Amino acid sequence: MRFALVDAILEQQSDRIVTLKNVTLAEEYLGDHFPGFPVLPGVFMVEAMVQAARRILEARGERRFVLGGVKALRYGTFVRPGESLRIEVLFERRLPDGSVQFKGTGRRVKYGLAATAAEARSDSGSKATPAHGDGAAGTAPDGGSVTDSTAGGDTAVAGRFTMRPLRSGETAPKPPGAPGGPP
Repeated sequence: MRFALVDAILEQQSDRIVTLKNVTLAEEYLGDHFPGFPVLPGVFMVEAMVQAARRILEARGERRFVLGGVKALRYGTFVRPGESLRIEVLFERRLPDGSVQFKGTGRRVKYGLAATAAEARSDSGSKATPAHGDGAAGTAPDGGSVTDSTAGGDTAVAGRFTMRPLRSGETAPKPPGAPGGPP
């Protein structure tokens, strides 16, 4: 089973990307994680960073990379349905073996009465870009628009990770929307 964990691309440059994952009760894995207290699983937070990093590499013409390792990973706050995970990934360096090191941070963004304006929009006012054309991307769970540049929020996950080139005989994950890939 594959999951698309990038709902919107808020910003993208050659060495940095900011994405958004909206967490809703419609996501099947939340029923078991945890019953009565649904939260986005930590491994999905890491996968959201990996999917964001893969978009940086694809923009550079490098398409066949997979997660090679994770270092100094820290988890903070929970991300619950009705909230979003704002992922920022920075390209740090290319290693001698062809792998690429990234630094990623995921922050919880809350919406509704308790949310601050800084959590939902940025000073720049740039609009979010849908990540896979379903019309829901780039919107807050309550239907409001999401803009971003320097949005705050509580840290949910942070760490460094390495993406390595796909080895011969391995199968690369298919991007969202591709035949046989996630929607």
